Amino acid sequence: MPTPAEVRKQVTRDLIVSPWTLIPAALGGVALMIGVAGGGDPTWLIAGAGGFMAGGGMLATRWLTQLEDVTQNAWRKLVDAEKEDREEELDKLDRELQRDGDPSSQKLLRALRTIRQNLQQDEAAGKLGGAGGIVKDRAEEVFVACIAQLRHSLELDETARRLAGPARKELRDDRQAILKEVAETVRHLAKTVTEVREAPIKRREGNLSRLRAELDATMEVARRTEARLNELDSGPGRVRE
Repeated sequence: MPTPAEVRKQVTRDLIVSPWTLIPAALGGVALMIGVAGGGDPTWLIAGAGGFMAGGGMLATRWLTQLEDVTQNAWRKLVDAEKEDREEELDKLDRELQRDGDPSSQKLLRALRTIRQNLQQDEAAGKLGGAGGIVKDRAEEVFVACIAQLRHSLELDETARRLAGPARKELRDDRQAILKEVAETVRHLAKTVTEVREAPIKRREGNLSRLRAELDATMEVARRTEARLNELDSGPGRVRE
């Protein structure tokens, strides 16, 4: 999510480059240039100064009266930009997984993206209440963990391609074990999210507590896989570039 500093920077930029600020300031600049070129014609010079003052006045007015709206728009703009960057990274990962010769890894990525998209659509439509939003946040943690594991599995495959003999087989076995555990996590996540999405609008808090507990259990599966990755990286005799 955008930091407060990033939001403030975007707000300042949006206020300055707004047509309400730029147009009168630009006209003022043109008038000043005409006045200077005309030997200091006071009419144009006054008009130019008035343009700059009008632009500055609009900037101050919007800062005082529309700051909340401008801030919300800036926050949404930054969030959308971050989302677009994340989707581009996932598109890139999807293309890279196509080249690993194992269609299961790409299917897992696409399943994860579908689950996340469905939750985002439900949230945008107001179908997730406050507690349901907590479930969504936990699902996002699982999603991020699984993506990291898929990236690591791709690194294992790329390293294995440069090796031969037992070392290659060992890395590929490790990769398959990781993909198997990711698949287990995705199944848990899909099951829990399906219950969230299909639950009645008026959910009982007990049901939501159970769903959150199930997601916590799913996160534990993701953590177990992450621990396995760490063991693989630090294991004795492991071949790495």
